[in-house]
Amino acid sequence: MAVFLPGFSERVFEFGFNAEFAESNKALLVSAPDIPTQNQEKYLGYDVLFELSTAGGVTNAVALQHKTVRKVDGASGTNSRFSAVAGLPYFAFRIDAWQFNTIESIASAGLPGVEFYYCIPRFTLRTDMNAHYLKRTVSVNSLWIDVAGAGAIDELKSHSIVFTASGSDAWVFSTDPKKLKVVEPRLKRADDARREPFQFTELRDVYDRIFRTVEEKWGKRPMESERRGLDTTVAALPAEAQAGTRPAMPPTYRDVSNVESTIAAIGELLGNYVGMTVLAEVPLLPAA
Repeated sequence: MAVFLPGFSERVFEFGFNAEFAESNKALLVSAPDIPTQNQEKYLGYDVLFELSTAGGVTNAVALQHKTVRKVDGASGTNSRFSAVAGLPYFAFRIDAWQFNTIESIASAGLPGVEFYYCIPRFTLRTDMNAHYLKRTVSVNSLWIDVAGAGAIDELKSHSIVFTASGSDAWVFSTDPKKLKVVEPRLKRADDARREPFQFTELRDVYDRIFRTVEEKWGKRPMESERRGLDTTVAALPAEAQAGTRPAMPPTYRDVSNVESTIAAIGELLGNYVGMTVLAEVPLLPAA
């Protein structure tokens, strides 16, 4: 059995995907996006910040948790439960159960104008990453996995998300698999994005709901000592992912006053506490 581990970091994949998303939606942008440094990102909570005009506002937002994957092309005793469901070869990645449960809870709320997905590549090699980046084909060789409705998973056990080589089906596994919805990333989204900008009051309601969910989940999270004693998932996660999903202090509610400050607050909250990138979409510019 051969296991092909990811040959590039989540950060590299995240940048490549986000760059294509921003470029393909340039008609929706008021100005070019600002890409903060990794150090800035720790405080800003988002990777692509669009300068939003007061007149334009936000029509839609996409929150993404970027992951890299491993590819497995043979069966063994340790992966038989994966291959029996997904076939061979398959792709998989480990997840943080607390993070999964938080995303699932927010995504299941059906918040208007906001989408929540795991964003994953269907390739593992660095040479493929380089080629897709240069050809601007990272997005078409990626998937979004929607965990809404999957239900909570045990935060003291190890879990992986597994998907087929074709990218048509995905499951979250501990022992028994739970089916997840696979979504093809939609670029050039103007035709199906909301045409009307968010009103401040409705976007503030979205922020309030996300904040309450994150605050509740943070208060109920397992202690690190409990998780490390019973679960190998945390040790296998990158240090920044461990820190990103286990903040030392509970979230602080921001007193937002307009659309721009509210979308920034959503990005900060999801970035710092759930490890998600928030991409804001703005209305189409008038035809010349």
